[in-house]
Amino acid sequence: MATTSSVRAHITANTAVSPAISAYELFLNDQGRSPYTIKAFLSDLRLMASYFPPDQALGSLTTTDLNNFFEWMQNERGVPCSPKTLARRITTTKSFFRWLNKNGVLVLDQAGRIVEANPAARLNDLICEGASHGVHVIATCDTYNNVNRFLSRKALTEFEMRVLFQMSANDSASLCDTPKASQLGLHRALFYNEQEGYLEMFRPYALPGGDWLDAAAKHLAVQGRKLAPPMQSSRLKDTGCGGGAGGAGCAWKRAFPDGVGNRGVATTRPSMRAPCKWLKR
Repeated sequence: MATTSSVRAHITANTAVSPAISAYELFLNDQGRSPYTIKAFLSDLRLMASYFPPDQALGSLTTTDLNNFFEWMQNERGVPCSPKTLARRITTTKSFFRWLNKNGVLVLDQAGRIVEANPAARLNDLICEGASHGVHVIATCDTYNNVNRFLSRKALTEFEMRVLFQMSANDSASLCDTPKASQLGLHRALFYNEQEGYLEMFRPYALPGGDWLDAAAKHLAVQGRKLAPPMQSSRLKDTGCGGGAGGAGCAWKRAFPDGVGNRGVATTRPSMRAPCKWLKR
């Protein structure tokens, strides 16, 4: 402690940044910080010192100077700076200047007013300003309460096209000016286009992939071999499952009488038409 106190006594507001960093290193060691933490802190502070002139005095630095440093580090340095790295460097700078202020070296804590990176604020900026730079956002959220927590009112208006699932009448009215999403039930969704002002209900099913079609074809082949005599299109009648003329629709119905193809992939009767056509090809 005596060593640290002696070093502090030789630091004033007129001291350059680099010697102050050396004193801060002794302080971190006295505090028992891990070698990894000390190495990371010193790396961050030396990067800051390299940005300012070598004879820049601590007392002459302002909050604007520090904000300019972080702006340079993010956008002008030419080296990628992840949000995690930026947050750590801001924390290091704040800790350094807080230490200087606490020990009477600086009257004011210039880093105290630096706003730390906020992921929610960055997301709002990206949503509101990104379109003019060719950046567009597709987002999902589990509840309307979380929408309000993370998005500003202006950011929400930027989402002109919205898909709503079953939710409360109040949440539905807040998102699409109608409580209709509260009446959807299972396997239904509501598409809302705010710019054009229309609603459309639909079934949110994606086209099955090649693996699913292969499994369905194998299942149909097994079921077909179990039938005696072999199925002939002339012996199969269209029972309304949507296969069109011939036996594709009936084969689908007989192979999957409960409307379920591969386990875990459920379908409903109106959506059988498309798979029947695919298999028929």
